[in-house]
Amino acid sequence: MRYFFTHLTETERTESLLPKERFNEVLVSSIAKKLRNSYIHNITHHEKKINFSAPVFRFVWNGFNLFNPISKGEISLKNIGRGTYISYKLFFWEFFIYCMLFSIIPFMGIFPNNFFRFIVLGIIWMIYAISTLIATNRFEIYLKKLVDEINLNVKK
Repeated sequence: MRYFFTHLTETERTESLLPKERFNEVLVSSIAKKLRNSYIHNITHHEKKINFSAPVFRFVWNGFNLFNPISKGEISLKNIGRGTYISYKLFFWEFFIYCMLFSIIPFMGIFPNNFFRFIVLGIIWMIYAISTLIATNRFEIYLKKLVDEINLNVKK
C-alpha cells in the first residue's frame, strides 16, 4: 500500500476460476453497482477500467459508506499470465479540504493559549489520517471479498 496522505495507490494480484474476460466484466460491473449505490453517479467504466468522481457532501445522507471519504478514483485491471492485477488509485480531496477548513478554527483565537491550539490541530489531522486509513483498509477488504465471492459463485 502506498498511502500519500491525499491519495492511495495500490496494485494487487488475484486469480479467478472464470475466464479472464468474464472475470473482468463481472468485477467491473460489481464495483460500478456498488459505486452507484454509494451515490456516486459520475462513473465511466469499460471492460478493464473504472473512473469515478463523487459529488460533495454525499456523506451527509449516505451514512458510514465504504466510499464516503473517497472523492475520486480509478480502478484498472490487467491480465498477465494466469493472474489479474487490480490497480487502483483513490483520492481523499474532499475530506482533505474539510480538514484544511477546520484547521482554521484553532488559529481564530478561540483557545487562550497555543498549547490547546496545537492539540486541536493535531486532533483534526489525526481524525483525517485515521479515517482515510480505515477507508483504504475497508476498500481492500471489499475487493478481496468481491473476488472471493466471484470465485465462490463459479464453484457452485
